[in-house]
Amino acid sequence: MKLPNELFLTLASAFAWCQNQALALRLLRAKVVQSIAGGAFAGIPRGFTHMSQEQADDLLEKSSLELNLIACFQLIAAAEGWLKHDFALGSQGRSATPLCADFASIYKNRNKQMNNIDVDGGILDVWKKHHASRELSDLIGKFRTFMNFRHWIAHGRFWEPSRLGMAVGKFRPDYVYQETASLLDHLKTLPENFRWQ
Repeated sequence: MKLPNELFLTLASAFAWCQNQALALRLLRAKVVQSIAGGAFAGIPRGFTHMSQEQADDLLEKSSLELNLIACFQLIAAAEGWLKHDFALGSQGRSATPLCADFASIYKNRNKQMNNIDVDGGILDVWKKHHASRELSDLIGKFRTFMNFRHWIAHGRFWEPSRLGMAVGKFRPDYVYQETASLLDHLKTLPENFRWQ
């Protein structure tokens, strides 16, 4: 599939970014631990120079949690971008399949504005309508939980995370990547999805 622009975030590139950031944080942790133990603070961020090991560990643990949250957000956003791009291809293409006709209807009803297209209540519902299966329903259900999480992050985390449908600690980049990739891979194999064949 041709990407819409050079800044388009793919699921694979988002996951690679997650892995690189996690590695960078682990390397920083090792360097900070070594520096504090040895009393030599050259080469570490200035904020760590007056910390005890316990304070540094606490800050690095909070940074690790924050990185996981942002990494999951990136992965979910990448999948959302894929779904919207796929929707655009189907809604504006020349295919006469029922799925594409429903995509085109949604697109027209939203005044042909892609930013008005709802992934959770629009695009996913059309896929589910045209390809009802237990596997697809399960994958979409998990992704809807991920979308709740994405909304929670994007809107300042001001409501209780218990409403997310899953404990915040269970949102791990490797899990979100695996489940999201499973959904996208499944959609690519469906017979109506001519764009991926």
